[in-house]
Amino acid sequence: MAEEKKLKLSHTLLPAESMKVMAEAMGVAGVPEETCQLLAEEASYRLKEVAQPLYGFHAQEFIPFRFASGGGRELYFYEEKEVDLSDIINTPLPRVPLDVCLKGDFGVYL
Repeated sequence: MAEEKKLKLSHTLLPAESMKVMAEAMGVAGVPEETCQLLAEEASYRLKEVAQPLYGFHAQEFIPFRFASGGGRELYFYEEKEVDLSDIINTPLPRVPLDVCLKGDFGVYL
């Protein structure tokens, strides 16, 4: 059960405790833990939805961020698949484009 909860938390940017503190700061006391977790997930989703296009990164499908921690630091990252360099080197090259042709136009434009 604890492992399931840990996996759930790995997809959120904001901890459920932060949601509880924010609710209490606004005068709403006694918010259940499950509600705080759902709010954290929703807020994290909306934050990603707003931040990704602003910083030049946008994808139509959901990108699962992974969670890693150590040394008192937390990190969220996207795990990219490894690409074998020999596969890239051995792929056939694309066709060479036709020669470039330029024409001069010496008409007078006013």
